[in-house]
Amino acid sequence: MIIGRWELDLLYHQLFRAELGGTDFQRVPSGGPTACVWELLAINHERQAWVEHVLRRPADPDVAAYLAATVQIPAPAPSTATHVPPGTRPVGAREGKMTPDRLRAFGDARARGDVALMSFMTDDCEYSASVGPEPGRTYRGRDEVRQGSIDLLAYDAGGESRDGVRDERGTAQWSYVFRQPDGGSREGLGCDLFRFRGDKIVKRDAYRKALG
Repeated sequence: MIIGRWELDLLYHQLFRAELGGTDFQRVPSGGPTACVWELLAINHERQAWVEHVLRRPADPDVAAYLAATVQIPAPAPSTATHVPPGTRPVGAREGKMTPDRLRAFGDARARGDVALMSFMTDDCEYSASVGPEPGRTYRGRDEVRQGSIDLLAYDAGGESRDGVRDERGTAQWSYVFRQPDGGSREGLGCDLFRFRGDKIVKRDAYRKALG
């Protein structure tokens, strides 16, 4: 709840809040949360009403009209959208489309060793890593794939990639440079095969050439 008072052209606010469903309003301290975007409609109404009925009529301010003014909130347009909980979006539903730039951003995150690459993956994603006992190792679901990504990012150090997108599938060629104790280096080469759903990766299948 916002309580305001005008002093000439300055509007002062006091903010009060109650628990959801409650009516025990307590004043919010100065260091607490402030009004947010949802309250802007009411704050803007106060300004417009004060300007119209008071400030523009300095010789004859109509305070009664100001106090009687109310916020007019338009009725929302009917929505035909269906809410789908996260992780339950049916296969084939598309929120966007994977692009070369977006896949390149995934490759950049991988090259940086940044687990933020998970933001490019679906909730039901799968990652078939290029190392492990299977050969390789398969991780399923966000938690496993995140851990698998952390493990493989730690396994590799530095790198670059060349990426391509075609319809719902894509590829990335990558290389990592491994530093040796004697100061030299060896380069590991590999590729990822992707399957997309919309603008996210639903499966990542990785392969690498073994170092000699």
